[in-house]
Amino acid sequence: MFRTLSNTADPRDHSDPIENKPKPHPGDRKSSDSTQSDCGAIENVACPDRKEEYEDEVHHEKATQRASQRPSRELARTTSNALSRVSSRLTTRSLPDPGPPPDGGLKAWTQIACGWLAIFTCWGWINCFGMGVMATWFSKKRSFAMGCASTGNAIGGMIYPVIVRELLPKVGFAWTVRVLGFMNLALLGLVLAFMRSRLPPRKSDALIDWSAFREVPFTFFVIGLYFMVWDVYFTLYYISSFGVEALGLPFEKATVLLIIINGIGVPARVVPGYVADRVGQLNLLVPISWCLTLVAWSWLAVESIAGLYVWICFYGLMAAALQCLFPPTVAALTSDLRVVGTRLGMSFAVMGFAALTGPPIGGAIQGAQGGDYIGAQSWAAASTLLCSVFYSLSRMTRAEWKWKAKV
Repeated sequence: MFRTLSNTADPRDHSDPIENKPKPHPGDRKSSDSTQSDCGAIENVACPDRKEEYEDEVHHEKATQRASQRPSRELARTTSNALSRVSSRLTTRSLPDPGPPPDGGLKAWTQIACGWLAIFTCWGWINCFGMGVMATWFSKKRSFAMGCASTGNAIGGMIYPVIVRELLPKVGFAWTVRVLGFMNLALLGLVLAFMRSRLPPRKSDALIDWSAFREVPFTFFVIGLYFMVWDVYFTLYYISSFGVEALGLPFEKATVLLIIINGIGVPARVVPGYVADRVGQLNLLVPISWCLTLVAWSWLAVESIAGLYVWICFYGLMAAALQCLFPPTVAALTSDLRVVGTRLGMSFAVMGFAALTGPPIGGAIQGAQGGDYIGAQSWAAASTLLCSVFYSLSRMTRAEWKWKAKV
């Protein structure tokens, strides 16, 4: 095997001392290459004494390499163990049951105040989290608490337009937007500081809870919500234009109509929630939706400025009542409160799509009729009628067709 060493060794000794070296692991390519190079160097050593010294140096060098590799392996093992412990803390298997909602107290009402600020500053993606958190803090008073929080939407709908109207001609568009941004930053900073979830975190599930659509009451409710938003957002977008184009209302006064609708809806967001906790969310939602349907059809009879002001007061009351009952109704239709945030997010997505498509459809109908509002008004009122029908079906299927059930 080794020509140079075989010439100097005893011919009667057929054992090669170098062959007794521990062979490297076959999977360790680097060690195998190193062994081959060491063996090649040993072949060039003619003296047996120097061969033994060289073997010692090789073994010492390999031991040093193993020792240098050991800390990195230990560090990797330690890091893996630490990550495993941290990831195990993110699950809820070992977390205790928080028990029933407190239904009151300083901490619970603090969440309502933070939710009010979140809804005040915006009405969109962030409210999926805000509403989901608030719903877990209340049970018997859930509708009332969430109705109080939803007044932030109405008050924000009054304050923000006034701020924009006053600042825009004085400081310009850029600084108007900056002022609004600083307001949101301060208010949402309070939300981040004080808003807390009552339930422990759970493993992330799918973005959409498809099983919810296998529940007939929830499906009917979401369909009705879609048609309700079609009507409401078309009315909010075009009520000022209707006053100016159809009734000759001055532009400065027409911009106040939206503020009136939001302002008149503040009490309508609190009182229905208080009543719904006692009679049931769907039991109150259905008659209010039919009242909104009646008010929506009566828009066709508005022919004067005074009549328009009276009409928007009734419309603001009914629309606000329906909007404040929507989140607690989703919570009431959800048996597992841990997924109420997911279902609220799904409902908000449906609302968003309806709000995106409703005003353009109504505007297209108006444009097709040469600027006349009768066709668009009839389409919006028909949407509200469909909303009432699906809300009624949701209530009846939830109550199993029992008229006196509290749902």
